[in-house]
Amino acid sequence: MDGLHRLSDRKRATVGSAGGSCAERGRRGVARGMHTPPAGASNVEAAKESLRLVFFFFFVELLIFSLFFFSFVHLHVVLMCTIMQYSSRLVVTLGTLSHSFFSSFLKNALLSLSA
Repeated sequence: MDGLHRLSDRKRATVGSAGGSCAERGRRGVARGMHTPPAGASNVEAAKESLRLVFFFFFVELLIFSLFFFSFVHLHVVLMCTIMQYSSRLVVTLGTLSHSFFSSFLKNALLSLSA
């Protein structure tokens, strides 16, 4: 009868609170606070699951980086196009002003030479 009580206590200890007492977890190599895999799970499945998580977080990080990168590139292109648009207007304006200045200068020079 005494052996049955010990057996039921041991079963209760392993079924309850995260896999048994500290001593039993220590014997099985499970440190305090570590995740214990579900019963029947192999190391291969645990490795596959951790690999899936690594790839998931890698792709999420890649997605976030690509969104920031492409938004930066888009902003850069928009700014460059705007600057080029205004600079081309400025060049056209300066060209027109210089053309009118030089044409009036040449006209005045020719008039003064002919007079």
